[in-house]
Amino acid sequence: DRIDVAANGDIRIVDYKTGKSPNPRFAQKSLFQLHCYALLWQHDHDARVRRLLMLFLGDGQRLVHDPKPAELDEVGLEVRRVWAEMKRANARADWEARPSRLCDWCSYQAICPAKSGHLPRFEPVRIEYPE
Repeated sequence: DRIDVAANGDIRIVDYKTGKSPNPRFAQKSLFQLHCYALLWQHDHDARVRRLLMLFLGDGQRLVHDPKPAELDEVGLEVRRVWAEMKRANARADWEARPSRLCDWCSYQAICPAKSGHLPRFEPVRIEYPE
């Protein structure tokens, strides 16, 4: 992964993926990570990211996207929503299992409530949202 800064100041964030490019129906979802990187860059550097680029090494495809400010605002709201959910779950010490096909590859099946049927006890920890 890398961040390119052009001579005119334009910022491009590049993410290399070892797999194949996603089905076009899922392309926007795959950009969420890069949108988050763009938000972080803009927060730390007060400079708008002009381009997001994903390079898929598995099939040589490229996914190019020029994010609009409103898109990044929506992603920021989604990140804050997820953060609020995490804080609530932490305060209740209640982390809901969300099984998927990826569970077959997980090393924690023996202690996962979705697989083992028992819920381990979690103690709340202090977490803060970075400003």
